[in-house]
Amino acid sequence: TDTLNGGWMYRFAFDDKPISAKYVASLYWAFSTLTTVGYGDITARTPQEQIYSMIMMLLGVSWYAYVVSSMSTIMNTFDAQNKAIRDKLICVNTFIRSAKLPR
Repeated sequence: TDTLNGGWMYRFAFDDKPISAKYVASLYWAFSTLTTVGYGDITARTPQEQIYSMIMMLLGVSWYAYVVSSMSTIMNTFDAQNKAIRDKLICVNTFIRSAKLPR
């Protein structure tokens, strides 16, 4: 088999490794892609490094999701407060018009 054109399995000598190492490497690729971490110049090579990297990617993505969710909740709270104020002002304006109070 041509080692240059045989794909990543041959390029990184995975053809003679156990199925567990291939599975971990495949998961590592998927995690790196889906978490948009990328592949960079320094990558995890051993299965242990890849598992550790995947755990750190999950923690990083979870933290990012928590921060974005918290900010969204804060902004939603501000919007709810503004809506309550607008509703009260509409009620006051309606009362002023119905009572024909001077401006």
